[in-house]
Amino acid sequence: MLFQNFSDLNQLPLTRRKNYIKNFKYEQEILDLLKVIDGSEDDVNLLSFLDYTKIKEGKMCRHIVCVLPYRASCDALEELIKKNKFKHLSKYEILNISGVENEKNFKDTQQFKLKSKM
Repeated sequence: MLFQNFSDLNQLPLTRRKNYIKNFKYEQEILDLLKVIDGSEDDVNLLSFLDYTKIKEGKMCRHIVCVLPYRASCDALEELIKKNKFKHLSKYEILNISGVENEKNFKDTQQFKLKSKM
C-alpha cells in the first residue's frame, strides 16, 4: 500500500519557489503512485490501468483529469510528470488549466475545449 490515508496527499508541499509551492511534501509517494498507474512499476493493490492491454487496444484512456487541493499543486504535478520517465504518462500532453504559472494559457473554456479536442 502506498499511502496510509489519501488525506496525506493534501499536506502542504515542502518547498517554495517564486512565493508559491512547487514540490509535494510526499513527492516520492506521489511518484510511486503515478508509476503504478502508468505501468512502470507494480503494486498488488492498484491496477496499472495505462498499461492494461484492453484499455490500450480500445484507446479508452485518452484523457486523465487530476483534481488537486491548490493551484500550485497543479504546477507541481506537471513538473513531476515532465521530469520523470514513464512508459505511458510521458506520451500525454499536459493541459494545466489551474496552475499559477499557466493561468493565462486558457482564457476561457472554449480555448481549453479546442486544445483538448473534447
